[in-house]
Amino acid sequence: SVCFGVDGALIAIYALFLGAGLDHQMKTPDFGAFFWMRIGIIAFHIIVDVAQSAFSGGQDTVGTTAHLASFVAGFCYILIWLPPMGDGELFGESHPYIINCGLTSP
Repeated sequence: SVCFGVDGALIAIYALFLGAGLDHQMKTPDFGAFFWMRIGIIAFHIIVDVAQSAFSGGQDTVGTTAHLASFVAGFCYILIWLPPMGDGELFGESHPYIINCGLTSP
């Protein structure tokens, strides 16, 4: 379950990271492709977990439910508490993924 929680948190932070356009500030090529690859790996694990639960006669339903709840908890942790990212060396602030919409919207 811990791995699914970490995966949920990674997906949320990657989405915020890319949504804020921070991939252009880094020298990492194709960060978006890495993000989609990671989503594919996590989706594969979830599909295997659900299939294993479905074809085991309901014996693994508790494990699948725990894994999915952990994934959602990890995702929500990032979105609700917005932990600081980095130490300020790469980006100028600790929460670079928060965009002030007042500057871009009339």
